[in-house]
Amino acid sequence: MIGRFSKAARSVWSFHLLGRACIFSVLMLPVCDLGAEGSGGFELANTVRRLDLAGEWRIRFADEPDFSDPSLNDEQWQSIPVPSNWRDLRDYDGRAWYRKHFQLSIDASRDAYAIYIGSIGTANEIYVNGHFLGRRGSIDESEAHWYDLPVSYTVPAQALRAGDNVVAVRVRGYYAHFSEGITAGPVLLDDFREVQRMRALRDAKELSFSAVFVLVALYFLLFFVRVPQIRSHLYFGTFMLMLAAYVTLRVPLVHEMADDFLLLKRLEYIVLFLLPAPFVLFWAHLHFGSVRPWHVPLVLVWVLFACVPFLGSRVIVWSDALGYWMIALAPVSLVIAGSLAWKAFRGHAESRIIVGGVFVLLLTILNDSLMDRSIIESFRMSSYGTVALVAAISISLVQSFVHMQRESDATLERLRELDRLKSSFVGNLTDSLLEPAKTISAYVGSLDGDSGSREAVYQSLRSSGESLARLLDRVLLLSQLQSGGLRSDGEVLKGERLEQLLGNRSLPAEIAIRCNPELLRTAWQILEEWAGGNVEVSPIGAPVKQLALVARGHPERAEPAISRQVLREIARAFGGNMIESDQWTLQLLIPVLSS
Repeated sequence: MIGRFSKAARSVWSFHLLGRACIFSVLMLPVCDLGAEGSGGFELANTVRRLDLAGEWRIRFADEPDFSDPSLNDEQWQSIPVPSNWRDLRDYDGRAWYRKHFQLSIDASRDAYAIYIGSIGTANEIYVNGHFLGRRGSIDESEAHWYDLPVSYTVPAQALRAGDNVVAVRVRGYYAHFSEGITAGPVLLDDFREVQRMRALRDAKELSFSAVFVLVALYFLLFFVRVPQIRSHLYFGTFMLMLAAYVTLRVPLVHEMADDFLLLKRLEYIVLFLLPAPFVLFWAHLHFGSVRPWHVPLVLVWVLFACVPFLGSRVIVWSDALGYWMIALAPVSLVIAGSLAWKAFRGHAESRIIVGGVFVLLLTILNDSLMDRSIIESFRMSSYGTVALVAAISISLVQSFVHMQRESDATLERLRELDRLKSSFVGNLTDSLLEPAKTISAYVGSLDGDSGSREAVYQSLRSSGESLARLLDRVLLLSQLQSGGLRSDGEVLKGERLEQLLGNRSLPAEIAIRCNPELLRTAWQILEEWAGGNVEVSPIGAPVKQLALVARGHPERAEPAISRQVLREIARAFGGNMIESDQWTLQLLIPVLSS
């Protein structure tokens, strides 16, 4: 047994090491963003040919074919910072053009260039010096497509020239609460290989998040497999898997490989809408120990939201549902944060860490909101806060597992001590210990013709309410009573002596009974055990002819059958009898000598 327990303890410890590696990986993920620009993209080491196109651009809310012409005079166009949301400048749905002039002091026709833009909302076409580079989505579509993915195109050698150059971007806006225009950076012109490297690093960053989330999920799911009673591991592991799926579905490389924007967006919204469900279940088990009935509607709310993407293919409907989803999430988040804060205030160390993670997440979202970003963008851009929350929860759970490991070590030591005691007990078993066992065996053997008595002994041996020593005493006492060895051994008990034996009860002074004091003390002890210490003593008759000891028991204090037989034999030894008026009431009637 100890060998098996040691193996399990080693397995638990190996899980701890894996968990610590997971948490270290999660905490190291933000390092990927240390070089990020304020616009939210990547900033690699500067190259000789890199040209930052972010800054002041020109915009016109109209659509004319010649707007891509580099010779067009755009001095009368409005100025707009890039990246930004054009709705900060004008609430407009439709087509618009961006233009940016930039200077090249070298002949770029010999180099392979590419243009990179962090995100354009939504459908777009890009031109450099009038040369069409490519499009994302269709300007003429009635639905928004490809609205939150990076854009990069190769710039032909003949498109660039020394001196003044113009990049023009045609954009189609769709919905009032969508961020439209060139909404995210970086916006740059660079060597083709550097742009490809930038895209690869961005995809690698997102996929590394996903991989670590999967690793953390597997850690907790494996723990659940080994300890199925702790459901919080299952729910948190499921939450982490869904978070990994959400991050993966947003990776540009995945969209390029699948080439089905609406399908991936539908899956993304489904996973996002369902994310709170396993977290609510995890919180319920962490805070309450189990899922309560009022938690079920909270889970059903997120399931209903997850049905929205199945109702149609219009992204605007999904986006509207996301707004309501965030409204529904706000009070639930406050309740969860409040409960965790309360546990943290009460000294729950794991909750303190989780509250810290929630606080960092909320600060990140608030910071994004104060930077003039929409709340939906803030939610999506809060990678630091998400990592902090996941790390906090994971650390708190690993702390509990470390505590479990310590408990396991203590239990292992107790088992070893138990084995030592067992060996010592068996080695020191003497005839004095064997004698009571032989007595019980001989007594049971003498009851071959009395199946009822034998069954009573067996029931007593199986009862958890009797200690072995007391059971041996009562078996021996019953054997003596049934053989008649104690019937003649009696003395007259009255006054203070009788009151002491009956628990200092106030009795008439003239009452006297003939019995063995030890037998009366044993009968009183059995009745008190039966009634939980509440035994009534009542004289019966006028003049008094019997003394009744009445005990009313309870199902949870069920008396072994052998104790009933002992009481019955004691009553006979006193010249009285025992009455069972119902299943839980015993009356021991003792004759009174005088009254």
